[in-house]
Amino acid sequence: MTAPRAISGDPSGGFEIVCFQGEWIMYLFGLPTAEGAAATISIDDQVFPVQIIYGNGSDGIQLDDAILEALRAGRSVRVSSSNPSSKFDSTYGLRGSSKALNAVAVRCGAPTPATAPNRYKSPPAGSDSEAITLASTLFRPMLEDAHQTDPQVGIASAGFINLENGWRFLVSDLGPSTSLYGIVGFVTPIAAQPPSGDWRIVDVKVGVAVYIDAQNMTNGYPNIVYQNVRGANPPWNVWTWNGQKYALSRTIQN
Repeated sequence: MTAPRAISGDPSGGFEIVCFQGEWIMYLFGLPTAEGAAATISIDDQVFPVQIIYGNGSDGIQLDDAILEALRAGRSVRVSSSNPSSKFDSTYGLRGSSKALNAVAVRCGAPTPATAPNRYKSPPAGSDSEAITLASTLFRPMLEDAHQTDPQVGIASAGFINLENGWRFLVSDLGPSTSLYGIVGFVTPIAAQPPSGDWRIVDVKVGVAVYIDAQNMTNGYPNIVYQNVRGANPPWNVWTWNGQKYALSRTIQN
């Protein structure tokens, strides 16, 4: 999607929005952008703080789902920055933006932990003592229930995923027990802690690898991507928060 020159504010050569494997970037032309500078995208009455990044030989702004939806429905977009090394303020019309963005999306594809490893975070290999101690407390009721059938079940691994926005996730494997968890032998409970809140168990899965989306959130919670550990080229399953729990949102084929 391309936009013509600014309709008001600082003159510019317009902008272009491109997408590759689900990563959306707005490239600005003719403006004094600087990598790392803070900026703002204002679409009608919605304001989004963003940051200038460098990619594909030019400075641009990474767009998340909320900004894209606003661009589709908006009448105009104002892009501005008061950073001394990157000071600009330009407004562009958005006529036909919904159709143009949808056309870009058809060719875009979807990001996955395989194609965008910096976006999707998984727990580190192995365990650390803090994670094991916390898992012992949070998942104690699960362990006690499991011990009624199989007293050998324990905490096989536990690790943290820490996001830059302050969210923390604890991912643990409990087992082994084929009688309880099938051929994979392990169950994976996931706990989450918001930036200013308490830990809570948010999901439990069997036989999956877990990835937290560090970019997109739904209803205030980061999206989670699961992939089955068995099978040939298993798909990626994106789960989003529906206000009460994580629910399957979509499946991305390998």
